[in-house]
Amino acid sequence: MATPPNSPLKVIESRQEPELDKNAVFASKELFDKTATRLQASKKAGVWSDPKIDGSLAVNLNNELDIPTYIPMAHYIAGNWLGNGEEAAAPVEPNVSIAVPATSLKLAKAIELMHHSMPASEIRNCFPKHVTKFGKRDTVFAFYETKLKEHASAITRATLERGFLLSCSVIDIAMNSGDFFQQMQHEDELHRISTINQYIRPEHIHFMFSDQFKAVSYNFVFHNAVRANLQEEELRIDLRKYLRFTTCHIIYDFLRFVISVKEGDDKDFIDKNGIGRMFVRNNYYIMPGGGPAGEVSKNLKRLPAADGFDTHSRTRSIGGTTTVKKTGWDASNYA
Repeated sequence: MATPPNSPLKVIESRQEPELDKNAVFASKELFDKTATRLQASKKAGVWSDPKIDGSLAVNLNNELDIPTYIPMAHYIAGNWLGNGEEAAAPVEPNVSIAVPATSLKLAKAIELMHHSMPASEIRNCFPKHVTKFGKRDTVFAFYETKLKEHASAITRATLERGFLLSCSVIDIAMNSGDFFQQMQHEDELHRISTINQYIRPEHIHFMFSDQFKAVSYNFVFHNAVRANLQEEELRIDLRKYLRFTTCHIIYDFLRFVISVKEGDDKDFIDKNGIGRMFVRNNYYIMPGGGPAGEVSKNLKRLPAADGFDTHSRTRSIGGTTTVKKTGWDASNYA
């Protein structure tokens, strides 16, 4: 006999246990424990090892007598664009591939840090003057475009490789803390990501983005002194927020897609190059536009340049050496 639709019994029958968020990392405490066990077994098997963190990076971050100088990257970008009244003659040497200037490669590193890719809107900032003048997608333009995109892709691959090691190390510590399992079951994914922040130190972020910090000033971002200039202080806070969030997000994605044990997964060790790695990489590409990272300006010109940014910079390239004739350009156009 059917239960009347409005009876108390029907109401009880219609109730369902709340479903676990589809993005939750662990479906059960048992899988959490299996993940911890496999993480340790994978370390013993050489799948991962503790990253080599440079502890000296934290030494001077509280020294108020050693506040880093702010040099905006616009200073170097300006050198790649023609100013008012400035003319760049065509390359005077044979069209032979010699080298992409070191400054161009460092600008590419900075772009990768903020975009996790090489967007077309930014790539021309990396080209020397004669390319922005004469390129127009000719052979020289295509050469630089290809080389800079290849460089950015190599930076991404190296970042994610370091990210895997850092993720394993941080998660290994976090899983031995009191409430990490409960925090990873939270219904809000941003909460789960931000939980990881308590295990992150500036040195960890430097390890993750060590290639990019050859272009962007790590000391400017993580020195703890409040800067007297309001715009510089806002930039420092923005970059801290961006870098902490993206680092935590990468670690969270490695936990969710690569490290954690799922139902029916009976592998003895972590498969660091399996399909889960693809999900981590895909999320890496879109990460700068979401959550707290999406609130931070990606303006390349305002980024703090690292010490020695243009050291060993060269002016020779596939198109040869650029001859520049100055007739009164104004650098303020690039501020």
